[in-house]
Order: sequence, then C-alpha cells, then structure tokens
Amino acid sequence: MKHDRYAAGFTPFCCLLSKIFLHKLYIFAIRPGFRRPLSATCRALYSLGQIVYFLQMAFSELNRRPHASIDGNSMEISCSGKKWHLKRPASLDELWDAMSPDDFMDERIPYWAELWPASIALGEWLSQKRQEIEQNLCLDLGCGLGFSAIIASWLGAKVVAADLDWRAVAYCRNNATLNHVDMPMLACMDWRKPPFAKHCFQKIWGADIVYEKRFVQPLSDFINFALAQNGVAWLADPDRNIFPMFRERVQAAGWHVAPILKTAIEALYPQALPTGITIWEICRM
Repeated sequence: MKHDRYAAGFTPFCCLLSKIFLHKLYIFAIRPGFRRPLSATCRALYSLGQIVYFLQMAFSELNRRPHASIDGNSMEISCSGKKWHLKRPASLDELWDAMSPDDFMDERIPYWAELWPASIALGEWLSQKRQEIEQNLCLDLGCGLGFSAIIASWLGAKVVAADLDWRAVAYCRNNATLNHVDMPMLACMDWRKPPFAKHCFQKIWGADIVYEKRFVQPLSDFINFALAQNGVAWLADPDRNIFPMFRERVQAAGWHVAPILKTAIEALYPQALPTGITIWEICRM
C-alpha cells in the first residue's frame, strides 16, 4: 500500500531526472563536432539511458492505476482494500443551472456531488486508524456523497455524516444502503450554528473543505466547539493556498497542527499528474 502511494509521485520524478541526464549527455558528448574521442562510449550510455527512461515511463503508467471507474451517475472506487459503489446526480450541469442567487450567497454550490481525491486519501487514512475510531463518536464534516462516512461506519465508528446541503445528506444515506454498512447518523447543518453538544466528538474529519477564505474562522470555531478535550481532527487537503491561513488561525488559538501524511491520488478525470494530498492532524496542546 505504501508503495502505491509514493510511487505515483516518485516515478515521474525519476523519469524527469533521466530525461535531464539524456539531454545533458547529448549536448556535451554526442552532438556532432563536440568531444569526439568520448562519443562511442557516450553513445552507448545514451542508448542505455534511453532504455532506462522508457522503462521508467512504462512503470509510471502501470503504477498509475485509477482509483475509480465512472459510468454516468454510478461510481466504483477502490479504497481501503475494498470496492465501494456510489451514486451521484446524473447531471452536474443541471445542479448548477438550478442554482439561485441565494444559493451562491449561502455557499450552496454543489461541490458535494463530486468525489474529490482528498476523500479517497482520507478513506485510506481512516482504515489505518481503525482502532482509534472504532466505537467512538466521530463527525464527517462536509460528507458530500458520504464516501468517508461509509468507510468509517464499515470500520466500526459511530459516525455522524453532516453537510450543509440536504441533497448531499440524502445521497449519503442512499450510498450507505447501497454498500450494506450500518447507517451513519445524518445531519443537515451549518457549521456556524452547530446543533451538537459541546466537545462531543472524539474525532472530526473532512476532505477538501478549506477552499474559501470565509471558511477559515467558522471552521476553526466549530472544531474548537465540537471536538472533545482529548479529541483529534483530521483534514485532508490538496495543498490549496487557503490552508496555510487556516493553519495559522488554529495555531494562534493554541492548537497543535501538523502534517501526518503526504500522498498522491489519481484524479477521477484525466490529468497530467496525480493530485498531491496532505492530511493534517489538529489537537489541543
């Protein structure tokens, strides 16, 4: 598992180094009229280097196995040693077209209808922390389609899946049924107005939820309110430039914030490189 995580980033890096080496070798030793006494040896090295480079490229492509297959509104995701099935809205364009100006003002943008790479990284992380979450009251903040809440429920956690949009909560419920796991407790809530008792959750987690500056203060306040005195929060973030602002705000409030995992996750849609994800741990000092 560790190999799968890091090879996705390490192998392209090796390919880049090989390409630079081949380019420099050509310039300084093989180019016609330059250092001819070394050309035979260097040509042999150049040929060998090309073979190594193409083998690395082939390994890189084999290693970059997609985490998910998508067919319309159905998704199959490999995570935590298991295949999961999710349903999502058939047309994301229709969700956007149906939005009113009030929806935009109230932050009800339907990002919940996608499965983001940070969610897959978080699901893998939760499977490593089974003993810490099992039988504990945990909160999946911004649950979206319910992916990490479903995995946590399968792992034995007592999960509350919460989202601002009631449609996300409904999809989370249906996806839990589809995957035959214990139904998480469901909450349609605004983190600025928490409906929970103070300090009630042993674990709080969220995937890619710090993507707006205006979220920094209310999210910090919510974690301070809802997390147990000895609890831990885990946030999976795709290295967005907003997160350092959040980290500074939480640290200024006297919390310990540290990266505990860096990984690379293949995006669900074609792109040149995997998405880098950092999982941050937040706890009281």
